[in-house]
Parts: sequence; C-alpha cells; structure tokens
Amino acid sequence: MDSLHIMIDLSHASAATIDDVFKLTSGPLLVSHTGVRGMCNNQRNLSDEQIHEIGRRNGLIGIGLWETAVCGTDALATARSMKYVADLIGVEKVCLGSDYDGAITAHFDLRDFHSLWTN
Repeated sequence: MDSLHIMIDLSHASAATIDDVFKLTSGPLLVSHTGVRGMCNNQRNLSDEQIHEIGRRNGLIGIGLWETAVCGTDALATARSMKYVADLIGVEKVCLGSDYDGAITAHFDLRDFHSLWTN
C-alpha cells in the first residue's frame, strides 16, 4: 500500500499493529476515528508518541463522537480531544471522526455540529 501511495487507516489497529505499520511504511497515515490517551486513557486510544509519529508523516487523526473515545457525552469532550491533537501536531492534522455507521451512539448528531465551535 505504501509503494502505491495508498493511505492506511489505523482506526481498528492495536498498538502493536500501529508500531509494525510505522516500521514498514514511510508515507502519511490516517486514523479516521479514534480518541487520544492524553484526554481519555484507554487501550483503544492513541498515545502521544503515536500522535507525534502520525503528525511527523503528515497524517490525519479523526476524533470520535462516542464516550469511550473522548471520556464524555457531549460535544465539548470531542472538542477538547481535537484541541489536544491540534496542540501536539497542528490543527491541519486533526479532523472529526464521526463513525456514524450505527455501531456507536454519538452524543450529538448533524444538527448539533455547531456545538463543537460554540463550546
């Protein structure tokens, strides 16, 4: 995938798999929906070291909308995690990672996206 310039999504990868991908590739990486341990410490979320490596590669990190990802049940929890990543690697490398596929219960829907900027 790396040699074909296909961006790899690490969203459902374990920490060991993420480390393996770091070793085997050199291009930008994507984590389309996740949380960060610095704001919500659990095994599913990215460590600061992982965030820095993704940022170094000009990758993109999408912050999720569910409680396990952001340790909260409102838009402010998601906004805080987005700011955390932006402060570490730059605002251009963080995005909203909704995961609106029915697998999660989000703390707001499309009608409430404005609350990310008003909190």
